[in-house]
Amino acid sequence: MRNIVEMSDLNHLQINSIEAADFLKTLANSNRLIILSRLLGKEMCVGDLEKDLDISQSALSQHLGRMRAEGIVATRRESQQIFYRIKDARVARMLRLTYDLFYLENQNEVLDTLSSASLIIFPQACVGCEQMA
Repeated sequence: MRNIVEMSDLNHLQINSIEAADFLKTLANSNRLIILSRLLGKEMCVGDLEKDLDISQSALSQHLGRMRAEGIVATRRESQQIFYRIKDARVARMLRLTYDLFYLENQNEVLDTLSSASLIIFPQACVGCEQMA
């Protein structure tokens, strides 16, 4: 099997892998994933995010601060309120991939399990079974 990475690309790959690891470390928190999911396609103020999420205001601020420092979210101030939005376009792609890999995969497993269980509980009628009853 041929190596997909040529030696000439190794330095470039090493630099990109550091950036990728930092990006993924920032996203590797369930609260941050939920925050970003809420921000997908819109901006929200901290107060609205706090109402939606089951985390303290200080924890929310820490998560938003880290994501802002990493360039993942951006802010806009309007009077007393600060609005957050997703700044890095890769975030939306990563959220969709995460959704597909974890939510949809789990949904499919549940549906498969339910389908198998329903066959046991409600077996398909067989030809001639009515005559046996």
